[in-house]
Amino acid sequence: MKYLYRLGVSSFIIILFVFSVGARISPTYAACDFSGVSGATYASTCAVDATSTELYDYATAEANPNTWTLTLNTGAVVTVWGDATTQTVLNVGKIVFNGGRLVLDTTANAKKVIKFGTSASCWLQDADSDGYPANRTCSPTQVDATYHRLYNLASTTNTDCCDPNAGNNSSVNPGQASYFTTSITNCSGYTGTFDYNCSGTIEKQYPEVILACAGCTNGSGYASFQPTTSGWFPAVPACGAATDSYYTYSDGTCRDPAVADCNTFYTLVSATQPCL
Repeated sequence: MKYLYRLGVSSFIIILFVFSVGARISPTYAACDFSGVSGATYASTCAVDATSTELYDYATAEANPNTWTLTLNTGAVVTVWGDATTQTVLNVGKIVFNGGRLVLDTTANAKKVIKFGTSASCWLQDADSDGYPANRTCSPTQVDATYHRLYNLASTTNTDCCDPNAGNNSSVNPGQASYFTTSITNCSGYTGTFDYNCSGTIEKQYPEVILACAGCTNGSGYASFQPTTSGWFPAVPACGAATDSYYTYSDGTCRDPAVADCNTFYTLVSATQPCL
């Protein structure tokens, strides 16, 4: 059975004393998932799940303390559950009690950490500076120049599959939307592949099947044919493969097959298959 310890305004200093700051945490967003703008948010009744981390970091400069303010207004109850093996973390600049409550799980050996101010600054490694961290391991200090503050990153929920790696290819990250005709280089485990968006799958930009004709009917009622808009002939090439088999049609008008078939109206061009 879980037991809860309720904390109000008068207990705020006790939080700082009882809960020590861990050296590193692995942030994942949990049930509360407070939303806010410019480092301010207002809590509703919610729970920080056991073994999870509610991580919020905001500062006007990377070296400044975390000033994210979590306000608990009247009626708001935030419960922090613990676990005997993996700690639960609530990471904010400060908590303002305005009639609300913070409720802590006091089950024996339930590990919980509540971090404030400078101790709650979150630095994540992004060696190639593409906005996507190598992992979600948060350091309270800047370990080296490859670490950047959380609020400056494009994402903390999607990690970079090519960071840190030899060469640190900044073209490879979960936010990549462009297609490439050459394979990845300088990325351990991904070199030679086309998985630029770290999805685990390869997507061809032009996956159209071989040249085909689609049936149509012209204004005179003839059953005739027209080519599909574009594609490969006779087969779809592999990623990065250059070929003279990409076609585009020059006339999509329905025609009487007794006069001309669709093969008369396509042009083969040289093209390379881009992938992502």
